[in-house]
Amino acid sequence: MNKQNPDQVIDDVIQMEERNRQALSLLLALQREKDGHLLALSTRMGEIPSFVTSVTLAWVAQNIYFAGDLPIFKGKVDKTTKKSFMDENIYDDIQQRQLDWRRQLPMALYLATRRNHKFLPLLVVGCQDWVYDNNAEQWGLDKRAMQNSHTAISLEPKANYFDLDTKNTKYYALDGQHRLMAILGLHELLTKGKLL
Repeated sequence: MNKQNPDQVIDDVIQMEERNRQALSLLLALQREKDGHLLALSTRMGEIPSFVTSVTLAWVAQNIYFAGDLPIFKGKVDKTTKKSFMDENIYDDIQQRQLDWRRQLPMALYLATRRNHKFLPLLVVGCQDWVYDNNAEQWGLDKRAMQNSHTAISLEPKANYFDLDTKNTKYYALDGQHRLMAILGLHELLTKGKLL
């Protein structure tokens, strides 16, 4: 009987774990570099899935809109100030605090000058344009969607890690609109050299 040296078995296991870690690191790096895709962790509250991901401030500034930009609020929000028009139905439709643009500059400067103090995450909703088109082919006869309004592909059997395809999806901040305002201000300062 051929007995293996216990120290050699331990070394082999350590080497195999290191190779697996390197392989996983390479695969994750390739996933993160895919244009129009985000690596996300899936969470659930009851039957509703949601995703947690991390992006750059530039990505947020270029891809996330205010809640008032959602098509369901069309005609109820001033396009310049992002403030809602107050009528008897607005409080039922929009449960958002009015944006105070006077806060943008101080918050943007806070982001720019505090290396280790950042904002909490944004809570965003993502959907594709067909959601607001009653005649879109994605709607069934019973007026229920026949597909998800975003594309998320599981990357492993337990469905914890997902590839979010962001190319045809628009994202709107439901919580964190003043944080979004600050990020947009910082992005404008960095790209244009001034804040209007």
